[in-house]
Amino acid sequence: MKWVGLVCALLAAWWLFRMFGQRTDTPSDRDSFIYEIAISFREPGLCQKITPYAEGGEAGWARPGYQISYLQSNCYLYLAASLPDPSLCDKVRPLRKGFLDGSKMTPEFCRSNRVVGGAAADGHVVVAAMRRLGYLDQQIREFQYRNLFSNPIHAAYDQLRQGSEFAERIESAPNFAEPFAAGRSRAANDLEYLYDVFAVDSDNSAYCGKISPNAAAELPSHGIVPIRLECYNDVAFNTRNVNACDKLPTEANLPAGARNFRTRESCSRSIVACRRPDLYRSGPEFPPTFSSFQNALHEIGYDPIIPGPTYTDYEDFLRYLSHSNPSNVSARAEFLRRVASMN
Repeated sequence: MKWVGLVCALLAAWWLFRMFGQRTDTPSDRDSFIYEIAISFREPGLCQKITPYAEGGEAGWARPGYQISYLQSNCYLYLAASLPDPSLCDKVRPLRKGFLDGSKMTPEFCRSNRVVGGAAADGHVVVAAMRRLGYLDQQIREFQYRNLFSNPIHAAYDQLRQGSEFAERIESAPNFAEPFAAGRSRAANDLEYLYDVFAVDSDNSAYCGKISPNAAAELPSHGIVPIRLECYNDVAFNTRNVNACDKLPTEANLPAGARNFRTRESCSRSIVACRRPDLYRSGPEFPPTFSSFQNALHEIGYDPIIPGPTYTDYEDFLRYLSHSNPSNVSARAEFLRRVASMN
């Protein structure tokens, strides 16, 4: 039974190495989440938020010297290469624990090698952390509503509008038609946005007439515009019906001080330039937020049940925030502020 004694001796030696090697801690879900955000958002300042002794994982198959590392070191190591910023290599620390040797994971190794890193927090870890930071289902739905046109919100609306009662409820809803009054512009209400959406989706300009000519919407590319005129213009363009442009004012008859008004002439020119209805469609102008869209549907008697966001939906939101662009500057900054404040 000599082999039994040998095995016991090896196990005892392994235990001693584990107990008395360099200090390591099991990474928490918080550590894993912050690591993922630091790598995905290329934010080295977040690496310092990771517990200094949290293990970065064991790779027993790797050659000696690269078998174990600190998670915080991995964070600096990968960002040093991806940014690139060699100064981050000064914060990389080697580790040796038991039979696992990470002694070659050094600042010198960092500076002489191009290491590609990844983020690998579990989906449930990401969602739990996001919710702790205050990003609940409603916030994810707002993101989907504004940025993704293929999602459960629009699918629920499409199903509703194709029902026989939807048009009847729109027709019986309040009518906001009134004379145009210079200087009386106001923000379009939730129902007026819904009238525009349904008019453009159904190619029926009659619903545009329920919108006040004084109701305005703010469009990223056009500024403040009268939503009723946008509605008439979009229906005319989508049906490629030049006669439908007659509902718009002519350039010679624009109200004094009018800006960003769709005109009969501009409507006709756009149709002539693009005759094929299958080539391109314009509009509609959806209500500005998910909450306002919900409210508009509620006002005509609908409260659609929309499934809660999935792990993938949360990951899509993170992916959107991780890419810097003009549409997410403030949202990205606020998210990183919350992550940096995690305890």
